[in-house]
Amino acid sequence: MIGTLKGVWKLNRDVEVIVLEENLFLFNFLTLKDKERILEGALWLFDKHLLMFQDFNGELPPDKHKFHTALFWFAYMTYH
Repeated sequence: MIGTLKGVWKLNRDVEVIVLEENLFLFNFLTLKDKERILEGALWLFDKHLLMFQDFNGELPPDKHKFHTALFWFAYMTYH
């Protein structure tokens, strides 16, 4: 998964990925520009699974962040 995301994201610099627990990862982007672009570019899907991101500043432990809402936009088209 990590290698695929790095290729899709087309980062200027590498990203360090730390597995904290099952389905919880810490992404350490080496440039602020890369980090901002990825956070602003959400929603990200991988293998039909939604990836949810939150900015981590070190004040709250990663396992205490809440990942239970995501905003979606969709278009509903009707054809006559």
